Amino acid sequence: MIPSKKYQAVLFDFDGVLAQTMEDNYKAWLKSLKKYNISISAQEYFPYEGMKLEKLAKKYCQKAGLDKSLVEDIIKNKEDLYLKNNKFQLYRGVKSIINLLHAKNIPFAIVTAGLYNRLHSTLPENFLKKFKVIITGDQVKRGKPFPDPYLKAAKLLSVDIKKCLVIENAPLGIKSAKKAGAYCIAVSSTMGQEFLTEADEIITSINQLRGVAVFDKLFNNSI
Repeated sequence: MIPSKKYQAVLFDFDGVLAQTMEDNYKAWLKSLKKYNISISAQEYFPYEGMKLEKLAKKYCQKAGLDKSLVEDIIKNKEDLYLKNNKFQLYRGVKSIINLLHAKNIPFAIVTAGLYNRLHSTLPENFLKKFKVIITGDQVKRGKPFPDPYLKAAKLLSVDIKKCLVIENAPLGIKSAKKAGAYCIAVSSTMGQEFLTEADEIITSINQLRGVAVFDKLFNNSI
């Protein structure tokens, strides 16, 4: 059943939604934490994707019984490692979706826990400039699962959050979107569907977004 509400904008998470970056981020965390004899499993990282980096680093320090004063160094090291070693690429279908939204003048944004510098250092400028709004983790005081990042993006787009579609891939991001009041479509690109059940709909890849009724209806509403 297609929701009767007329949606007007799309808010995309970045890591694991638009770009295949999750594995490289995980490897960067592993190498950064290894310096302090901290080891983490995939189960201790992937479910927390979307959490502010400071909060995640504190979580890992607490696990190892280390002082939280190390957080800044751990994050800086992790970001440097990612920038030096990433194999960045967008998921198949992303460019065509973004180009279509752009051509139809439908507002869309990136809402990520990633830092501004990393995003702007890895994404092609001609792709990035198509987004009217970009919210990064260092631009909000409270990150996901709080609603703040998505509320801020909607406000800057001048669109009611209840008229926004959010595309997410992780539990914390889904919680953030739902707390904000948005309609959430989850992509099981990095986690199984059993972890994404709080979303309104689940698809297996971003390439399947065209074909989701509530998303396709956007184009009927556009001018």
